[in-house]
Amino acid sequence: MGDTSTCIQNNRQLFGPFHTAGNTGRNEQDETQELYYPPILKTIAATDYAGYVGQEFVPREGATWAKSLEQAYLVCDV
Repeated sequence: MGDTSTCIQNNRQLFGPFHTAGNTGRNEQDETQELYYPPILKTIAATDYAGYVGQEFVPREGATWAKSLEQAYLVCDV
């Protein structure tokens, strides 16, 4: 795993649009994933990026789409 935030800071002009996805398996974006999105999204917010950030995830088994969507929103609301 690399330093995602530093990579974004140093190369922002090369990126866009951004999207989130749990790694591995496109699972929900939480602290159990390889990438933890709150600090990454704070880094993006500190750049000149003014576009959207798409979210891609598969809800956990037994979770409702509404609950999973709420959780994804809260993780990415920086």
